[in-house]
Amino acid sequence: MTKLDRLWGTLEAVPDLAATDLEWKWRLGADYGFAKAFLVSRGQIAESYPCPSQGQHGHRHRIIHDGDDRYAGVCDFCEETSHSQADVCIHGFNAAKLGKSVASAFGLQPADGDVPDAVKTYRIGTYAPRVGRRVPVFLTLQTRRKGFQGAADRIAAIENGPFILMAPTATLFQPESETILKRRNAYFVSLQEVLEVNGRRQIAAVMTIEQALDGSRKRRAKRGRPQLTSAERRRYEKLWRGWEDVRGKAGMKMSEYCAQKDITPKQLESIGRQVRRARRSSSAV
Repeated sequence: MTKLDRLWGTLEAVPDLAATDLEWKWRLGADYGFAKAFLVSRGQIAESYPCPSQGQHGHRHRIIHDGDDRYAGVCDFCEETSHSQADVCIHGFNAAKLGKSVASAFGLQPADGDVPDAVKTYRIGTYAPRVGRRVPVFLTLQTRRKGFQGAADRIAAIENGPFILMAPTATLFQPESETILKRRNAYFVSLQEVLEVNGRRQIAAVMTIEQALDGSRKRRAKRGRPQLTSAERRRYEKLWRGWEDVRGKAGMKMSEYCAQKDITPKQLESIGRQVRRARRSSSAV
């Protein structure tokens, strides 16, 4: 199995999922050999392409037709370069083909279609964990956090129940988007974490969709768990230890103990969970 880190990062760096073949090669690096199967020529010649010296000058080479099948890359900083028409032709990334590959890797019931009013966002399949349960799966290919949040907003607006939202990486998945998904009991999956290329040059899952969703649940719970300061931890430990010492003795009830300590039973139960969790963590080290 081979990772595709360059591919996933590139899909969140090329604004319109369209660039010259030269730029795709530069951005994709070793992943170009696999990814070129997803690139489709648009039959157009680009006006420019990024400087091949890894963008150190922050400029682009102008493309000039040099006769027949030859084109020149010209700028004010680098030497003129010569290219074929194939090099400077614009190639778009086939998002629909990627969606089908992802659906196949996870064994989803395939679906195909753009999400209305959501740029570069597609419904790619349906997850059916059991009879009568159908969860739609979406893929969004954004380059900015605002675009990602807009896609999450739009899907949440048209879906009444839970859904799964996938993206190349977790870079654009920020707390604002997480809040949107949490309200719908929806889940986010980063393709970078769950997909690789197998020996047959096919996208394959390194875990089941159930395992991916379980990982999403655990990360959500961990992020949502309040972090205690040292002072709070000492106070909570003292309160809970006090209750452990007196409960059941002389008919002491939790409500009576809480009244003495000026806290509610619900707060004491929460304190107990956090103290037990901290004790388990300490004993595991």
